[in-house]
Amino acid sequence: MKKVLIVAILLINVVMVYSQDKKDDMFSNKINKRGDMLIVDLYDDIWMNVPDSVNNRIINQGVSVSVTYNFPLGHSPFSLAAGLGIKAHNFYSNSILKTDSVMSYFTAIPGKKDYKINKISVTYIQLPVEIRFKSKSKIRAALGVNLGFKIDGHTKYKGTDYIFGTSDQIKIKQKNTPNLANWNIAVTARVGYRWVNLFASYSITKTFSENKGPDIYPISVGISIIPF
Repeated sequence: MKKVLIVAILLINVVMVYSQDKKDDMFSNKINKRGDMLIVDLYDDIWMNVPDSVNNRIINQGVSVSVTYNFPLGHSPFSLAAGLGIKAHNFYSNSILKTDSVMSYFTAIPGKKDYKINKISVTYIQLPVEIRFKSKSKIRAALGVNLGFKIDGHTKYKGTDYIFGTSDQIKIKQKNTPNLANWNIAVTARVGYRWVNLFASYSITKTFSENKGPDIYPISVGISIIPF
C-alpha cells in the first residue's frame, strides 16, 4: 500500500505540473476537454471462492491511481481513454498462507492467537483502457478493461507469536509470495457526476496461478475521485 501512495503522490505532482504548464498554451482548452487525466479509486475488495475454512474480513481496503488520456470520438460525448497506473488489493483473514513443493494453501493460525494485521497484499502496474461518456451536465460513465502486471506480492502478520507459542508480539512480512499470478485482467465500470463516481471492478483472472494456490479473486466496489 505504501508503494501505491508514493506513486499516487508522484502522479499528482506530474499532473499538476503538466496542467500548470498548459495554462498559457494556445491549445490548452482543447487539451483540457480531453481531461480525466488523474483518477483515484478507493474500494473494498469482496473476495470470491474463499475456502470454507477461512474467515476473511468484510472490509479489505484497496486503492488504485492512474493517469489517462482521452481521445474524443468525433463530436460525440464519447471518448476512448488509455493510460498507466498502479493498484493494490488486500486479503485479510484468520489464516496464514503456506507453500509446499506443489502449491500455496491457507492454514489456521496455531493456537487461535490474537493479531492486529494478517493479510496478503498484491500490487500491480495497471494499463486501463476505457470507453467513456461525459454529458454537458457533467454526468460521467465508463466501461473498460484493466490489464495488470504484478510488481509486488507479500504477506504481513502483526500479533501474538504463533511460531513458538509465546505471548510476545511479533511482526512477520514475507516478500515475494510464491505462486501469485503475474497477470491480472479485470472489467471495470464507473458512473457519477463531476469529480465523484461510483466504481466497480470484476477480476476475470485468479489471484494465484492455476493449480498453484487458492482460487480466490476480487470484486472491487468503491468510489472514484477525478480531481482534474
